[in-house]
Amino acid sequence: MPMTVERYEQSVSAPPLCEQLRIRDLLENVAVQIDGSLVAGYEVGGIQSYYASDEGRNRLKGLLEALVRSLPERSMRMQVRFEISEGTGDLVSRYIRERRNESQVLCELDRLHVELWRGREAAGFYLQHFLHLYFIWNPRVHHESPDFEWKRKMKSSGNLSLSAAKCIERSRQEHEELLAEFNSLLAGVGATLGATGMSIRRMTHQDLFLEIKRALHPLGNDTLPYQPPNESLWYESARSQSANVNIEDEQDDYLKIAGLLYSWISLKDLPDATFPGILRELVVMDFPLVINAEVILPDQTKSIKQYKGRLRKMLAAQKDFHGGFRINVDAQVAEHQLVKVLQDLISSSLKACQMSLIVTIRTSQPSRNRMEREEAERILADRRQHVVHAIARMNGGRGIPETLAQKRLFFTGLPAMGGENRRELDLLTLNAADLLPVEMPWRGTRYSPLMLFETPYRQLVPFSPFDASIGDANMLIMAKSGGGKTFMAQLFLLMMARANPQISIIERGDSYRPLVELMGGRVIDVKLDGSETLNPWDLPPGEATPSKEKIAFLKNLTRHTPHDRRQPGL
Repeated sequence: MPMTVERYEQSVSAPPLCEQLRIRDLLENVAVQIDGSLVAGYEVGGIQSYYASDEGRNRLKGLLEALVRSLPERSMRMQVRFEISEGTGDLVSRYIRERRNESQVLCELDRLHVELWRGREAAGFYLQHFLHLYFIWNPRVHHESPDFEWKRKMKSSGNLSLSAAKCIERSRQEHEELLAEFNSLLAGVGATLGATGMSIRRMTHQDLFLEIKRALHPLGNDTLPYQPPNESLWYESARSQSANVNIEDEQDDYLKIAGLLYSWISLKDLPDATFPGILRELVVMDFPLVINAEVILPDQTKSIKQYKGRLRKMLAAQKDFHGGFRINVDAQVAEHQLVKVLQDLISSSLKACQMSLIVTIRTSQPSRNRMEREEAERILADRRQHVVHAIARMNGGRGIPETLAQKRLFFTGLPAMGGENRRELDLLTLNAADLLPVEMPWRGTRYSPLMLFETPYRQLVPFSPFDASIGDANMLIMAKSGGGKTFMAQLFLLMMARANPQISIIERGDSYRPLVELMGGRVIDVKLDGSETLNPWDLPPGEATPSKEKIAFLKNLTRHTPHDRRQPGL
């Protein structure tokens, strides 16, 4: 695209993208931000509450509220990053590697399936969902609390130094002490996360590095791992290694990064009321987006004092110069709301918190010329309106498209880079639990892609009844008559045959006969006039005496065998 001289000079004088990333280092399964904060990441399986009861949803809401309430005040920020991206990753390749049966029929079916899935993936049909939680802990702010007066090491005489090295470096011993303290705080967080029933996995610093690169360039496949300084011939910072794109253009309503157009929508006004699942319409959108929610607990004493000051102002607004009462509807409404908030804060375990909710939308394909760019702008405008109206349907919430703060929101919305974004709203922890984007469609048995199925959410879900995460391999298929139960069971059996298991089918009729004959199996008809029968008196090979279970079975069989009770001896 043509560029003016003025814009070119601005681009030359602008700092490089890597210098604007908030990451300083990656080590020991944590990320270190530029202000010294430690960041730990968790890969979370999300909550599948679509068919849950009201009691179950409220229980999960209470657990999420307890998670928010347990954050240390002022020092820890929780970043919840939910992302919808296009593609299936390496799922189809892992599905191919799961085959253990080289049957010609199964190979041909796999070939047709893979061709269909590859074609739909290339067309951008499939979507995949990611959910990560990042806990950002600032040790300097944490140790400013009066509770740590005896342990405080950051004295006023040592905070100021003319040496740049002393300002940015941290001794090894101090780092280990802070890391141990951070891990102790995360132990309670992990227990609360596990109580919700979500599958969680602590991310290593290599996982954090790859996730940052994937977020910067979602269409790329950059899997080059992070190289620590002690393993490299020359020093290259973590920021420099993770920066794999650049900001190509900046307009009033979007940024162009690696050929993709990005736009941001922030939550300006909170909903009138919240409930579990209020973000469901956003988390099932059919185009790529990122929902970045950040929560931090301020000083509760100061929060209550601020609410009381606002209440006094609202009471004063309802009086005239002579001290008499006058009608001020806005002040009356605000007074009732402030009284209710103060009652909840003082009389219950709820806490006040600050939360920001930023939705990032982008195009699906890079634009390389003017025509593609104009088409991408139209697509981005349509998706922006979809999100704005979806937020408006959240009980009166209001979202506004961002213009001037696009770069700041882009960098603070990246993995492990959360921070103050000047979009925080004051609310209670109970309402913040409803606004956390932790509900997502089921992702299947991710590590056992024995079978792949398409879902209404445009997912390609792996499933295996033999996966270790499932208690047993039992399945129950329910549908009305003619709903396709037998067809679905045969589909399951065909895919499970790829693992070369032993399959026995017991049925009344011959619905599975074509499938058995196709796979080279054998059909045994058990009937009175049949050529094959089952001898109930047979014993397993190598056994000479029947077991207790076998004797009990024969007794029941004899009891139910038709016979003439008038004949003696029977």
